[in-house]
Amino acid sequence: MSIYYCQRCETSIDVPEELSLQDKNEIARLAKRAMMQAIGLVSRKSHLQPGEAKALTSHLTGQDRICHRCVIKQTEQEVTVCPKCKALNLNWAD
Repeated sequence: MSIYYCQRCETSIDVPEELSLQDKNEIARLAKRAMMQAIGLVSRKSHLQPGEAKALTSHLTGQDRICHRCVIKQTEQEVTVCPKCKALNLNWAD
């Protein structure tokens, strides 16, 4: 498991290694339209509790890799820290 820290909300985000690229894309797509279902999907596909899954899904960017907090474009890396607001971003959308 990889653990990342969001400077903006001061939360540690656990990213389970058992999530495949396909799982991550599915979670990102679902989070855009049904956040509660995305949280449940993360919990089912990993060892995360619902609160941990919520923290993870709330840091997902949209399709265009736009910061989930301040809408600044992010780099192409899977995990970024926004240079403007310091929020952690998980860039899982394909």
